[in-house]
Amino acid sequence: MADDIEDVSFLPGENLNRKSVYEPSVKQRCKQLVCSKGRATAIVVFCAVFILIIAIIAAFARSGSSSCGKLNTVLATPTPNITKEDIYATNGDIFPWQDIRLPDTVEPISYDVFLDPDMKALKFSGTVKIKAKIKATTSLIVLHTKNLTLTTVLVKPITLTGPTRTGIEIIIKFNANIVSKLAGFYLSSYKTKSGEIRHIGTTQFQPTGARQAFPCFDEPGLKATFKMSIVRDKKHIALFNMPLNKTEDYKNGRVVDRFQESVKMSTYLVAFVVCDYKSKKGKTKSGVDVAVYAAEDQIDQVDFALKVAITVLEYYDDLYKIKYPLPKLDLIAIPDFSAGAMENWGLVTYRESAVLYHPGESSDSDKQWVAVVIAHELAHQWFGNLVTPKWWDDTWLNEGFASYVEYLGTDKVDPTLKMVNISVQFQKSCFVSLFSFL
Repeated sequence: MADDIEDVSFLPGENLNRKSVYEPSVKQRCKQLVCSKGRATAIVVFCAVFILIIAIIAAFARSGSSSCGKLNTVLATPTPNITKEDIYATNGDIFPWQDIRLPDTVEPISYDVFLDPDMKALKFSGTVKIKAKIKATTSLIVLHTKNLTLTTVLVKPITLTGPTRTGIEIIIKFNANIVSKLAGFYLSSYKTKSGEIRHIGTTQFQPTGARQAFPCFDEPGLKATFKMSIVRDKKHIALFNMPLNKTEDYKNGRVVDRFQESVKMSTYLVAFVVCDYKSKKGKTKSGVDVAVYAAEDQIDQVDFALKVAITVLEYYDDLYKIKYPLPKLDLIAIPDFSAGAMENWGLVTYRESAVLYHPGESSDSDKQWVAVVIAHELAHQWFGNLVTPKWWDDTWLNEGFASYVEYLGTDKVDPTLKMVNISVQFQKSCFVSLFSFL
């Protein structure tokens, strides 16, 4: 078996699709939510008239050009011969795998990740142990990694149970810097009321950020289970998709948190955070622990988010007829965040404006926005997390579904917001105006 495995290669990967493509900005969504039927109709009619004017101008332009005869003939530019450029490895050799998709010869089964982040030096090191099954004879194993320095790579055969008995364990040691890049395992920070700057280590893996935190098979269709161990200072806490299993003493006065193993999931849904946040907690009727985390100075602004999360989670349990499959759900406010929120399974990360609400100071639209975003991300806990697109060209399916169900969830939290009516009225106005124009 060992003789069949000659090399391990790592795809650099690129940013294929962005969550922001499917989720508009806060400003855009708020405008959509408060749009009345009359205003929506006026906007659509204006657009229709504008398109009609452009069409008339184009028609006159075509008729004018036809009278010029051969003088206005458009000559087709010959298509150049385009050849596919070779992909080169960092050592200058041609990369042994030339496709953006991973080969289907190896499939991950489980990950065991150990991370040691140093929030003072802004560096982290770690080890990942990946158990995988060999689906077809191969001399090459290709994984993803980006911006990581690999110090040790070991591949050894293992015995599996079931129909596929041939397996391997890939053990890789690595290190990297924690930087403010808003992707992978990155640095965020916030300022306390006293003016002190405090750092947070957090993650954003969708679509291809997991490879910046640990080597992995970073494609949405390649699901596996994950065990996580995180070293931290005693003044910090560590969070993961799953609940904490135990905390053990480490070296230099630090501790290591070891978390329960996850259900099978895609790499882009893995999440972990190291911070000094506080939390407020509750529980659903079915026994799921729900918590909202924020900086100590902002913890008094999470009560509404906690209420929304519990209410919506219970409602979706009934709506889908499938119980939420994890034992806990955490929501956490992140100061530096590229998207509005990210549906990491069991540890949903949010921009602060999408989870914090201060009664008496925040506006009604702020309250509405918090409810909508939480309802949207919780919809993904089923449609997107439990059921996942195999590749990024199908992301519109889970985003479209969540963008609809968010109205149902928000309406359940506060019917006075009339979210369902707003959604239906706006869509109806658009369709009526469109068909009137046609």
